[in-house]
Amino acid sequence: MKLEYSNAINILIITFPEMKIVYESDEEYTDLPYALYESGFVPLVMTQLRLNNLHELNKIFDFIETLLLHGDEMVVNLVAVAVVESLVFEDEYDKFKDIILNMCGERTRKSFNECIE
Repeated sequence: MKLEYSNAINILIITFPEMKIVYESDEEYTDLPYALYESGFVPLVMTQLRLNNLHELNKIFDFIETLLLHGDEMVVNLVAVAVVESLVFEDEYDKFKDIILNMCGERTRKSFNECIE
């Protein structure tokens, strides 16, 4: 079953209910998955990295891997651009790089490596 781009926001909110508050707090996110994933979800990822919340980080990186494995072409691009590239360009990326890469599944690690090259 392919995860479709048209459901990208709902998939995120269902998996991470705390994202519903973020989504509803700013009209900028309405029907704009890239904006929500980049400026809503990536900060959540960074917060969990700072807290070293391994349980939540496992959930996050399993979610990312699932999107890359089962998402349609637009979902894969969404994750590569709005999540992976955004994480790489975070100021603290080098500090958390080892944790991130250890949490990654095969497709996610490949996406990070392609972004860094």
